[in-house]
Amino acid sequence: MAFDHLHHSSKRRRFDAETRKYLDAEIAMLTLDCRHPLIDCSPTGEFHFVEKENYRPVVLLGDIHAFYAVDCSGIDPFLTADSSDQDVGCLEDYANINAYLRQKARENPSLHIVPVDAFYRDLHRGLPFVYQIGDKFGSFYTNDIFWDSWHPWSEPGAQIFANMTLAKLNELIAAGPIRSAVSIPYIAIDDQHFKPHTGIVLIQDSANAMQPDQYRRLVTESGAAVPILFSDQTRAFRAAHGDWGTVHAFERGAKPFVDRAGNNPLVLHIKDIADNGDLLIASEQRALLQKVLDDPRNQLLGGVIVNRAGAPGAP
Repeated sequence: MAFDHLHHSSKRRRFDAETRKYLDAEIAMLTLDCRHPLIDCSPTGEFHFVEKENYRPVVLLGDIHAFYAVDCSGIDPFLTADSSDQDVGCLEDYANINAYLRQKARENPSLHIVPVDAFYRDLHRGLPFVYQIGDKFGSFYTNDIFWDSWHPWSEPGAQIFANMTLAKLNELIAAGPIRSAVSIPYIAIDDQHFKPHTGIVLIQDSANAMQPDQYRRLVTESGAAVPILFSDQTRAFRAAHGDWGTVHAFERGAKPFVDRAGNNPLVLHIKDIADNGDLLIASEQRALLQKVLDDPRNQLLGGVIVNRAGAPGAP
């Protein structure tokens, strides 16, 4: 898992022949690619075991992220002080490097590129970062846990990074590149690291649109309604706007709905929206939701629907 390996070694690099040569060498070393001059897989070579044992590592390599973009226009490049979206400098070079990395991943089945730009941005920006660990969902704002106090060697940082890796490996097992009869179990994380849930966020991938600010039922595929008792804290708000509102992207649109979903919502996927407006969830999501409803620590304010399919929604 080389999450930010190339970021640290590729800052201020232009996308040119020298950079491509450097990236080729780094990828060859990580994947132990015997086709590269650096990797001697001959019987007397340093990497003789690669051919002998058919050694094929799975490499999860982070791309080049530009949270603090580098100004490549001067003789002495420097990190800009502006951490907003208005980055300047080597962004075009970074984009070309990332495209090159994905091209190399298509050519090498051992290499998988992990997009890390949004990950780092959300950790620094004060917006919610939502992650899934096995059957547990969690979220935090940077005013809750700053990146510099959530290092990979901390708890639960180490477990979360390990589980992110396991999630990719389980994806490869399910797709077939890694042959295994079972998926890899996730590392258990103590409940103390999961705050009580404050609301519900439903991720909608289907193109079936719904009008925002409406009262909707949450139902299973069998048609059974899931009774949800929202907190009385924002009864007046929901009376005026409905139990559910919609946004296009939770990471970029949750703040206007903080009164509705709070700062630590439960995140679920919904299968579809029925013609009558019912929100359909799969049975495994129903079981997860039931655990939340049965926990007295959770005081659910309301719900937000993230319409990633691009249907019109309220800001």
